[in-house]
Amino acid sequence: MASVEGLSEGLNIFKFKPVELLAIEAEDGVLGAPAAHRQLESQLTEPFDQTYGLGFTEQEIYFAGAQPELVEDTSRLTKVTLPGGFYAEAYMDNWQDKIDMIGVALRAVEEWVRNARGIDLWVDSRRPNVEVYRHVGQTAANLALRVPVKTVRFDQV
Repeated sequence: MASVEGLSEGLNIFKFKPVELLAIEAEDGVLGAPAAHRQLESQLTEPFDQTYGLGFTEQEIYFAGAQPELVEDTSRLTKVTLPGGFYAEAYMDNWQDKIDMIGVALRAVEEWVRNARGIDLWVDSRRPNVEVYRHVGQTAANLALRVPVKTVRFDQV
């Protein structure tokens, strides 16, 4: 995997269940992600432990979301399902100090998937890239970067 400061060296493949979220669509796709997250966080109950970013790369659509029980005002939010399935996952610590590197880190994870040797693994562009922002109180903890993957070997599990 390409070296990105603060990105974990290891990459794991996990199977996740679908998650229902309430979300705000960013006005400018990925470029509008920070504003969408700020808008979302202003509507969450305190304390919240994690929020999500869903990036549909090919359609240039981005959602900032949270689990429904964390949302105080649902009137301006859209129901979105974070699709289940297999994802390649890496971590970035202290993500607030590296916000401008998140896109670079996701591309590095995608590159690792595309260059994986010894297993039939590819990026599943029908599902979004997922960012799971973890918080401890008001402090940023770590960021899980998930790239959706398909492989014959895992899909038979």
